[in-house]
Amino acid sequence: EDGSQQCEQALAKAMRQLMTPAVLQSQLETSCATDLNRAKAPYANCRAAADPRACLEERLGSSDANADLLFDPSCKNHIHATAKAWLEEPATMPGFTKGCDIEVKSLCSRDVGFTSGGLSEGMATYLCLQEHVGTGELESKECTALVTRLQSLEGQFVHSSHLIMDACTAELEHHCPNVPDGQYRTLVCLLTNLKSTSKRAAEDPGEVEPFTQGCADQLKRFTKPGSRFAVIEGAVGTGGKAGARTGKSGTRGAADK
Repeated sequence: EDGSQQCEQALAKAMRQLMTPAVLQSQLETSCATDLNRAKAPYANCRAAADPRACLEERLGSSDANADLLFDPSCKNHIHATAKAWLEEPATMPGFTKGCDIEVKSLCSRDVGFTSGGLSEGMATYLCLQEHVGTGELESKECTALVTRLQSLEGQFVHSSHLIMDACTAELEHHCPNVPDGQYRTLVCLLTNLKSTSKRAAEDPGEVEPFTQGCADQLKRFTKPGSRFAVIEGAVGTGGKAGARTGKSGTRGAADK
């Protein structure tokens, strides 16, 4: 176990050294030149934004059905890859270490429960801080904004989240196999089916298997009171647009893991 922890720490250190702000900016300029300069509304010139990368993330997460088509594939892949790296090791996100230093030391250093289950220290820290978003316990607006941005990226690009992919493998395969990642589509598909299968399992326990508890717990992180994603649960209950985005859904749910 000690060897594994040392390896994990070494990898995290290597990631931080590789993903410096200068390197990230250079990669953004190379991969997203076309999209940074796009002037046509509603994707107007992200290069002029205070944070060009955050501007592109917002555009890519837009509810506009054409957003994916408008983005250069290399830019979309770069944003996906960066999101995955940040979720695995938040310290590689520019400003995170300084912006959340007080909160990590005061709220997460003794949070032993978050270091179990094979989570990396970085993912455990992210989960810990996310738990405190909306409770008023995060002392700085900067840290709140950084954690909210990480959660937004995780919700947009579920396939970049080890937390959800590891917990919901069977559910994704059964309920959302044809749903393309991005624009919160996969998250909405999973939440929609979580709600519907839970209801049917309660009505007919012998016929329908609910989502595994591990998967349900990961998804419910996005619908807690105060979460910016609580609105998604409201959309799930309407049977409107959110329902139209789901993949196939059979009678039986994912098998227990």
